[in-house]
Amino acid sequence: MGNCASSSTTDTKSGSYNPDTLTNRLIDRQIRADEKRLKTEVKLLLLGAGESGKTTILKQMRLLHTAGFDAAERESFRHIVFSNITLTVQTLLEAMESLQINFEDRQLEEYLSLFDAPPIIHKDEPYPLEYLIPLKKLWNDEGVQQACRQGHTFALHDNVKYYFSQLDRLWSTNYVPTDQDIIRCRAKTTGIVETMHEALMLFDTICNSHWFVNTSMILFLNKIDIFKDKIQDSSVAQWFPDFKGDGHDFEQTRAYFKKRFQRLNQNTEKRVYTHYTDATDTTLLKHVMLAVSDIILNENLNTLML
Repeated sequence: MGNCASSSTTDTKSGSYNPDTLTNRLIDRQIRADEKRLKTEVKLLLLGAGESGKTTILKQMRLLHTAGFDAAERESFRHIVFSNITLTVQTLLEAMESLQINFEDRQLEEYLSLFDAPPIIHKDEPYPLEYLIPLKKLWNDEGVQQACRQGHTFALHDNVKYYFSQLDRLWSTNYVPTDQDIIRCRAKTTGIVETMHEALMLFDTICNSHWFVNTSMILFLNKIDIFKDKIQDSSVAQWFPDFKGDGHDFEQTRAYFKKRFQRLNQNTEKRVYTHYTDATDTTLLKHVMLAVSDIILNENLNTLML
């Protein structure tokens, strides 16, 4: 008897099974399916200066368009909330020393050691109760409030008022961060003056990049609520000499910055759609994202008609 050998790569013309050919066909089919799916997808590239609200917008989009945050993620944010609060106190204490501001109640100095090295919160462990009363007393002190009013001159978290108004709820033994608590979380901050100039330079670079010659831009002038509060204590004219008008007037100042950004666009055929936003306001951002969806749809339709 002769030897009989089998092969998995037999010529398909003989009718034999060829797994390599079948695999190639499956790959080609998947590629075509992916190409079809990608044609229905729209990609948004979210760019901005540090602390401009990119992460907050992403959190909002996740709440609006996906299932939100699961229990493990909320537990992770619970740790961040505690860290935000204690780091804010450290920042305020440093600012008070720098600005030579004293406590109205000098007895509060006995609490300062609590914030030298705050504890690490472990899984499912409530916030340490010994911090609750000191935090309330510190927040109600006029010296601390005086430092807060000068927050535009140093790196003060913009979530400070929100969290300190919620201390009793945050210190409950069964506390789980709400969607709004998560949206307000911050990893770091920069001074407001530096962030205004950094944003302008970054937008100039992005808007006029050769990579985005034919790309429409959607400009979010974010944290408009914080901006409105900040200009009450610090005139825009103090930091931007070319501004003409009332540096404390909300409508005038926000229109000024809108024009400052739009003038950076060197391509007269490129559209820059501008929206004033507060990324912590889910309802407002939902309306803005609907407008963005309309813009994207119209842009795609125009492209198909060309």
